[in-house]
Amino acid sequence: MWAGDLCLITTRAGEERCAGQRGAVYSVAMSANGERIAYIPLDSTTGLVNNELIIVDVVDDGSAQTRTIPLTAPTQDGGITLNTILYADQLDFSRSGDRLFFDALNRVHYADGSANALWSLYMLNVATQQIISISPIAADADVGFPALSQASDNYLTFTVTPIGTNPSTDIYVGDLTLGVAHKILSTSGLGAPSFNSDDSALFFTAPKPGLTAATSSALWQVKISTIHSSAPLEEPTAWIDNAAYGIAYRASQGFVPNSAPEGTIVAPADQTVISAGGSLIFSGSATDAEGDTPQTFEWRIVRDSDGSLTKVYGATTPPVDFPLPGGYTITLVVTDSLGAADPTPPRLSVMV
Repeated sequence: MWAGDLCLITTRAGEERCAGQRGAVYSVAMSANGERIAYIPLDSTTGLVNNELIIVDVVDDGSAQTRTIPLTAPTQDGGITLNTILYADQLDFSRSGDRLFFDALNRVHYADGSANALWSLYMLNVATQQIISISPIAADADVGFPALSQASDNYLTFTVTPIGTNPSTDIYVGDLTLGVAHKILSTSGLGAPSFNSDDSALFFTAPKPGLTAATSSALWQVKISTIHSSAPLEEPTAWIDNAAYGIAYRASQGFVPNSAPEGTIVAPADQTVISAGGSLIFSGSATDAEGDTPQTFEWRIVRDSDGSLTKVYGATTPPVDFPLPGGYTITLVVTDSLGAADPTPPRLSVMV
C-alpha cells in the first residue's frame, strides 16, 4: 500500500512541512507562482490510485479552494476507444498554472476485440476542466514522463518506450506550437527527462556501469540545440551518481525574497545608569513579515573603553552582571529561521 503525503520543502531553509495526509497522495505538482497545487489521490481503503485529479487553489486570505476533476480520456480515432483513464502519474503545470500536463495509463479496447493498458500524454485546461490528448495512443509503445520547458511553455520533453521484454527508452522533445517532436537519444534506463533552467540541456535517468549502489543509475545531462533538433550537441555526461530519479525545478514567478525581522528593545531603557557590580535583564521582541520562526535573539554587549565583547542570547536574558565601571553599548540582533538578520538592529547605552 502506498504511504504518500502532500509535503513542501522550503529550499532556502531545507525545512519540510507535510499536510498530514499520509497514505492519501500519489503524485503532486505546484504551479510556478505557488498558488496552485495538483495531486493524484489514493483510495483511503485500498491504497490504489484514483482516476481523478485534485486541484487546490490558495486564495488571498490563505485559505484553499479544492476541486476534484475526474479523468476521462477523449475518444480516439483509428479503431481505438479509450473507455477510461485508469490513473495519472507525472504532473507538470504551465508557467501560469492554467494548464496541467500529465501522463496516464489507459484501458484500451481495439476494434478486433483485444484490449491493452498503455501510457499516453494529456493536457488539462484547469479553468474549463477539458482534457485534451497530446500524444496518439500507440499499440506498441508507452508514452510518458512529460516535463515542460523552463524558459517558456513551448516545448515538452517525454519518453517513448516500446513494449517488449527488454525495451530501450527514447527521449523526445516536442514543439507544442508546431505539433512536431524530435527524438533526442535512446537509453536503457528510465529516462524521466526534464529541461535545465534555460532549456539548453536535458537531465535524464539511466544506468551507469561501475556503480555499486543498488540502483546502479545516475542522473545524466545532454546539451541540445535551442531549436531542439534531433541531434544533441554532444554526448551525454553523468551528472549525479547513484541517483534513480530527479528533475530540475522551475524558478518561481511568484518568488519573494525573504524579509529580515525587525527587532525592538523592550527593556532596559536607553541611557540606563547602574552601580558597578550591578546587573540588568535584557528583553526584546521582533516582527517578521513572513512569520519565519523560531527567531534568534543575540545581545552584543560592548565595553566602550576597550571594545571587549560579550554575547548573551534569548528574547529575555538571565541577569547580566556589569562588574567594571564605564560606558557600554548594547545591540540586539534578531535572526529569523531562514538566516536573515535585522539590518538595522536597535541599540542602547548603559553607564556603570
